[in-house]
Amino acid sequence: MGLSKIENQQPNIITMSRQEFSMIEKRIVLYVINQIKTGFNINPELFQNQTFTIPIANLKSNYNEIKKSCKKLNSRQITLVNEELDEVSYITPFPRVDYLGKSGVIKVWMFADVVPHFVELSKGYTKYPLEIALQLDSIYSQRMYEILCSKKDLGAWLNVDLEKLKHILNAEKYERYSHFKQRVLDIAQKELDEKANIKFTYEPSRKEGKKVTHLDFHILTEQEQAVMNVESEMDSVALLNIGQIMAQASQILSTYNFSANQYKEIMTDNRLLTLFIEEDSKIVHGVRKNIKNKSAYMATVLGFGNKKKDIKKK
Repeated sequence: MGLSKIENQQPNIITMSRQEFSMIEKRIVLYVINQIKTGFNINPELFQNQTFTIPIANLKSNYNEIKKSCKKLNSRQITLVNEELDEVSYITPFPRVDYLGKSGVIKVWMFADVVPHFVELSKGYTKYPLEIALQLDSIYSQRMYEILCSKKDLGAWLNVDLEKLKHILNAEKYERYSHFKQRVLDIAQKELDEKANIKFTYEPSRKEGKKVTHLDFHILTEQEQAVMNVESEMDSVALLNIGQIMAQASQILSTYNFSANQYKEIMTDNRLLTLFIEEDSKIVHGVRKNIKNKSAYMATVLGFGNKKKDIKKK
């Protein structure tokens, strides 16, 4: 059974809710959200109870652990908060969960009165690639990924109350900031850096005495990180002497199929030499995407024009 959608969409009130799920339970929830048909300004009276089917093999975990997760999932609670209206809703979204080992699936039920909370997008929503969310092995990574995806267009999430963040992440047990930093934020930061399409940094933004009370998060998309990598690499190149630059360029040129004339032209023209190294860096770091023939592309960038015919064929 394939994915219903490549990207999950969920209301921001779900993204920012307090959730009690374990990592495996959260993966089940991610598959449920993937199957929900979301929309805008939907009449809640039209909703009915819904059932979702998830292949057990998709969860890629020990079957006994999956069984335990199914047993616990139907009692897990999410807490929805509307601060403007001073309203709090405590919801048990999945009242029935069946583990059907012989059929190789899990069935999850959601009651009609809960469905609107997961469906209505008109007050803001979060979207993220399901494949990436499923790769994350820490519940804190999973939750931070969702939350930061909801903020990525802003590039930052500022002045975040530390105690409220602990509450949202179901991580109040880490009373000391140093423990929360080490066991929640640093783990999420490392895993997102390795597996996700966004990265983040954070630092304390407010303190009461020596006690950290608020944090600032800065979010980098994959593209922004790629641009930064290129800029850093070019800053390093600027510190080299001409001999070192030519040696580096010669090594890079060995991966292209340029003619001897084109090779010579690049190596003897400082402008072309710098442009070549920078464009190659953009290709390597993913700033330039979907380039099928990098030699032909580079020939165009360097202004060889019709000289592109001089490119050697493999």
